[in-house]
Amino acid sequence: MSTRCNIAIKLKESDLDRELTFDDIHFLKTKREYPFMEIYCHRDGTPENAKRFFYQEAGLTDYESVLKYILEGDRTSFSTSNTDCGEQWSDNRPYMYASLDGDIPEMYYFIFMDGKWFYKERISANDQQVEWQELVADDIVIQPEEAPDFAYIVQEVQQLVEKLTDGKYTLEGLTKEMLKLKGVKK
Repeated sequence: MSTRCNIAIKLKESDLDRELTFDDIHFLKTKREYPFMEIYCHRDGTPENAKRFFYQEAGLTDYESVLKYILEGDRTSFSTSNTDCGEQWSDNRPYMYASLDGDIPEMYYFIFMDGKWFYKERISANDQQVEWQELVADDIVIQPEEAPDFAYIVQEVQQLVEKLTDGKYTLEGLTKEMLKLKGVKK
């Protein structure tokens, strides 16, 4: 099942009443009376996935990076734009809104404004909405002492593959050894 969401940004004053581009070909004309730019995301749109993607995977923590991301247009998932899947940007371009008042169309709505991410959830039972909440990344940050040593893991996997190639392991034996590496923190 897909968890659909909308992702938006409140534009800075300096980005209103001008053309914004993301690839030197496609542009979007902004207007002062429509300071909110929004895109649609088809799946994986939960706050947990948003935190992981915005803060950790994509580093969308400043105005310029979020603006560029939203200018790419509607998305299949947080990490894949519809244009990556062969669709036309003109069919997936961001929408402009005057305000964020009213109902949210999808299960979640994320917005970047004033240097922070916020979200709102639509409650399915009776389509009630909760208030805006800050999307805080504290609980998803990997501390350096907790992060696995990826160079070590790559080295171990290379050695295991060499053993398989030399006939010292069967594919089943290799699989068992690789599973032992899961969660390694050497």
